[in-house]
Amino acid sequence: MADYHDSEPLVDQGEVEIPRTRSSIIHRVGHFIFVSAVVTPSVLLFWRGSFSLLEQYLPGEESARPWLALAIGSPVVLLAGLLQHHMTRLGRWIRGKSYFLYRLFVGAYFYVVAFAVVAQWVALWDLPVYLIPQMDNAKGQGIRAVLAFVIMVFLRTVGQGRACPVDASFDCDPEPFRIPLRFRTDRAERCSGKFVLDVVFSLFVIDLITVQNWAGTWSLLDYAVLPDDPCLSSWVSLVVGYTLHLLVTAIQFPLYTASKRLRGERLDVYKRLAIEDTFGLVVNFAVNNVWRGLWGLYDCYILPDQPWESFWLTHGVGAAVCFLVCAGSSMGRPAVTVDGEAGDGTGLLLNVFTGMAGLHEKQCQPLIGAYPG
Repeated sequence: MADYHDSEPLVDQGEVEIPRTRSSIIHRVGHFIFVSAVVTPSVLLFWRGSFSLLEQYLPGEESARPWLALAIGSPVVLLAGLLQHHMTRLGRWIRGKSYFLYRLFVGAYFYVVAFAVVAQWVALWDLPVYLIPQMDNAKGQGIRAVLAFVIMVFLRTVGQGRACPVDASFDCDPEPFRIPLRFRTDRAERCSGKFVLDVVFSLFVIDLITVQNWAGTWSLLDYAVLPDDPCLSSWVSLVVGYTLHLLVTAIQFPLYTASKRLRGERLDVYKRLAIEDTFGLVVNFAVNNVWRGLWGLYDCYILPDQPWESFWLTHGVGAAVCFLVCAGSSMGRPAVTVDGEAGDGTGLLLNVFTGMAGLHEKQCQPLIGAYPG
């Protein structure tokens, strides 16, 4: 999904500890509740408002709107990848002049890129149905989801299906403009042909596949779960999603311990990938249900008879809350994770756990101290 999760964990891979002390458990439970109850609903407000405005209110015929959304979103997403090193240097220059202006610059960057990611998702979500109308049924959407997942397994990008509440990022990253790519050419400092191809493959092709898995799963749930009562159907998805979220949060630690022992032999690598992909399938299904549930409830209860006002309200409130809690990067920061890349099992740990290191006072202190009072 469009949520930043660097493949290099923010915690020291050699020091990952399962929470056992009372204080560490309370800390993680508090973080879990905060991400689940504040960050995730806010991200969904932004996505629901932005997606619906782009899907329903762009000018032109309905069948032409996905193409226009693609023209709005994809160039910005690709430029963010291509110019990431230049943006980093510009950011350093601005930071040297004024940290306050730097924070405004980073916030504007997160907002523009997140909106572009949403626009690209609108296009990649809707275009296949317009191009292949036979797909628009339960069987077609099921095939769409399964085929996309198989390709994700082959490309080792199952982790791309993760988003809030299992993944969350906060605006304390010392490298806010860095976009990890599938083949890691983002580490280069010059614009080579391989780098350009990696950007296009990572930020468009892989995104296309991820969106098909999400759209197929979501649409299949629309057909299968109380299709005649969308509001109740949304409640069911929300309960299922958060129940699975609790389950995967609990089992990530024993799975991490088991995967950590699978090191060295080639067969162990495949075993570790099998564990990660199976776990990833459940995690992605949980996230899809949470998003579908919250999205549907917003449709049901937030100005249902005034869609234009409802969409703008959720767009604005969602973005505002995300930035107020320093989670603007959670709205849609592009990046690619690679399944099995972490050879010590840390790939199984949800970012809502490993990302807590990014909330360390030492890393976030400049953000807090940048403002008077």
